[in-house]
Amino acid sequence: MVISVAGSVSVREIRSLLERYFGAIPQKEPVAWKEFKQQPQLEPAGFIKKHALTQAYLCVGSPAPAALSGDSAVLRALNEILRKRLWFSIRDEKGLAYSIRSGVSSFSDAGVLLVTTSVSPQKENVKTVLGLILGEMRNLCDGGLTEEECADVKMALRAQFDLSLASSGNVGWFLGSSELLSGTVKSVVERHEEIEAVTRERIVALAQALWREEFVRALLLSAKSFRFEKTFCQLRSVLR
Repeated sequence: MVISVAGSVSVREIRSLLERYFGAIPQKEPVAWKEFKQQPQLEPAGFIKKHALTQAYLCVGSPAPAALSGDSAVLRALNEILRKRLWFSIRDEKGLAYSIRSGVSSFSDAGVLLVTTSVSPQKENVKTVLGLILGEMRNLCDGGLTEEECADVKMALRAQFDLSLASSGNVGWFLGSSELLSGTVKSVVERHEEIEAVTRERIVALAQALWREEFVRALLLSAKSFRFEKTFCQLRSVLR
């Protein structure tokens, strides 16, 4: 068990409270988790029909490095670049979606990068947005990234991390999650050094490792039916 506390409190006070409320809990041997091993999935895409939906909800994702892999900062940089590009091309430039998001979830031995959006449910709209997402993935795999973009995203990641420590709640979350996942807490300087070590070459290499045809998957929720799996597989072939 890990309990993280941040704020205007004393170590003596917290220790006393911990002993009072948790001291009687018997110690047990740590759970031996089965190691996760990524394998290509059998089904490339899924479709769920929901009659009440007025929009089509699209998710496109792939496996991502685990929190302890050493590529955490590179993954965050890749995700931030993808998010900004998709927001500009799909929302700002073409007006195909009100919002589009890209996010990362990392665990001790696995992770996922997921793009989510909602669009008008017509087949051509879904197909166009899906093609733009997969096309941007392919662009990054092909090295479509400048040194200036890399420098900008590193500056953004440093700023996001520093600002995230502005509240006691976020500090507590940072300390606790770090302890749970790795058994140690890195300093602000160490986190900045990890971000500074991100390079254009590392971002492109990670994109190539993640966005392979056999690993990228999609899910569509919509009131309108069409052969989504066939459409997705056709468009996904750009990742070969």
